[in-house]
Amino acid sequence: MVVHSGRASSAMALCLAIVAAVTVAGCGGGGQGGVPGTWLFRVTDLGTLGGTWSAANAVNDSGQVVGRAWLVGDDHWHAFRWTGGNLIDLGTLGGEDSEAMDINSQGRIVGSAQDASGTDRAFLYFNNQMQDIGVLPTMRPCELMSMASLSSPPSVPR
Repeated sequence: MVVHSGRASSAMALCLAIVAAVTVAGCGGGGQGGVPGTWLFRVTDLGTLGGTWSAANAVNDSGQVVGRAWLVGDDHWHAFRWTGGNLIDLGTLGGEDSEAMDINSQGRIVGSAQDASGTDRAFLYFNNQMQDIGVLPTMRPCELMSMASLSSPPSVPR
């Protein structure tokens, strides 16, 4: 899920994410043509990294949110982790841009980041460190996102 929001009149933008668990109840009609489900959620302003917008890509069971946010000047974006009101810039692998795609229950984050040559590389972020896990030219975003569910870092040929 990605939620975007921005205001042309302000340097600050809102990144709205559904942070609470979504509960669906009463789906099914009992012969009445279907009863709408009940959606329970909380919308939270995650802030930005100084640019005009940010986007949330994933949230784990602990309410940690990951995604990307524009930096001051809106020329580049960085991966972020939001936890309890604190938006943390995860940085890059020496390049200009990065994006966090998913986070697991242990707080392991996977995404893509540019290295100093501008090559997009996959990363694993854990214990406040971004680890280059290689160039994955055939990997689709859904495969990269599924790597966050791993309990140990993947072994990827470089």
